[in-house]
Amino acid sequence: PGLYGDSFFYRSGESYYFPKTCNSWTARALAKAGVRIVPQLSMTAGAVLRQVRPQGRVIGKSSPTALLRALF
Repeated sequence: PGLYGDSFFYRSGESYYFPKTCNSWTARALAKAGVRIVPQLSMTAGAVLRQVRPQGRVIGKSSPTALLRALF
């Protein structure tokens, strides 16, 4: 379980520190999948969503956790 509501923690081989966070990892994964996104501008979940929402529909409910669930 994560810290907030329906949030989760995921295991990673990456180091976690500011500015290298789960949001930047998600942005890099989206970029590798062909989504137009700038990982360096993705410090928060909101910043990730602001970049991807104009490119298509939101999967599931409109929350960062729903986006992560759709990806993994």
